[in-house]
Amino acid sequence: MSTAGRRLLSTWERERKHLLIGEALPDWYHYKYTYTWAMNYAKPEVRVRKLAIVNELCSNYDVDGIEFDFLRHWFYFKSSEEEAGIPLMNDFIRSVRKRLDEIGQQRGKRLRLVVRVPSTLRMCRRVGLDAPTWIQEGLVDLVVAMDPGHLDITADVASFDKLAEGTDCKIASGPKSTTRVSPYKSFSGRKATHNPYSSPIGLPSLT
Repeated sequence: MSTAGRRLLSTWERERKHLLIGEALPDWYHYKYTYTWAMNYAKPEVRVRKLAIVNELCSNYDVDGIEFDFLRHWFYFKSSEEEAGIPLMNDFIRSVRKRLDEIGQQRGKRLRLVVRVPSTLRMCRRVGLDAPTWIQEGLVDLVVAMDPGHLDITADVASFDKLAEGTDCKIASGPKSTTRVSPYKSFSGRKATHNPYSSPIGLPSLT
């Protein structure tokens, strides 16, 4: 039985069930209906909504930036539509970066964009996340490559780190935690030397 009706937390979501991924999850996911509540980023309305949330948080509060935690679940497009969704997600991340820069310019500081992604480039692409483009275009300030549930000592941090050469993007890895700081206590990678959550305000986290 689908859990879609139970996991929708906002009125906006409950009134727009046509924007859900629903039961169109990939075959490799064994718990078929767990994430039927996930929003489909192929729908323009979803991307507009997420950008509006970013704008509201960063315009109204003195935050240091925003984090997209793409590990709360791995489903952003319907099964078999992940590859086609990559350009859409790239444009969305570009729009987030643009809005952060506009707000940051008004405040005289850079608002950071942090992303948590699967621990290999292959898995990132498999779910529709083009981390190489985000790194090489300077869209993100920190990429945290990790497993969503445990410390993964096989995380391919080196491949992410290689992509970040010659950029200002930092690369990190760490265990999932209920706190927002612990994954950054021990950075892996050439440039992972700064804790973006060191300030009292920190970065709000979205999915």
